[in-house]
Amino acid sequence: MKRSFLFFALFLGFLTSCKQLGGKNEAEVDPRDQYVGVYDNGGYTGQVFIGSIVSERPSGTVTITVGKAAAPKELTMTFLYNKGKQFEYTEKLTAELDGSKFKIIDKKSEQITVGVTTIDAPYQGNGEFADGTKFALTTSSEKDQSGTIVKKVLGITGFKK
Repeated sequence: MKRSFLFFALFLGFLTSCKQLGGKNEAEVDPRDQYVGVYDNGGYTGQVFIGSIVSERPSGTVTITVGKAAAPKELTMTFLYNKGKQFEYTEKLTAELDGSKFKIIDKKSEQITVGVTTIDAPYQGNGEFADGTKFALTTSSEKDQSGTIVKKVLGITGFKK
């Protein structure tokens, strides 16, 4: 009887000390959780350059919804620009998270319209979550068009609701 009790106690101790295969330890926290949510009360501002001349200054409102993507270090970001206005549109992007900083990974080019000409330019976007409540993203698209650099720079900000 004592021997059975001893084996049972050892077995029970073994079960409680082992982590389930493929399971998550309750102490593990997904770092993306702190950034998931809606960011509002910011906006976007930008400039389109033709050489050194500013040809356009786009600006407006934006609401950013951040969620967790399927991959462990990735976030989904949905941008709702100019809600309720004539030029309302939505853009969905994926970002790779590194600490509090992130990089847009699924958008490789962006169209820049200059007059009646549309230019397809390489795109990059880098951002950061600051103080647990602030969202900031800077994007840049640039291309040499017949010896003249055409560039679009955009800054997007928001505050967590």
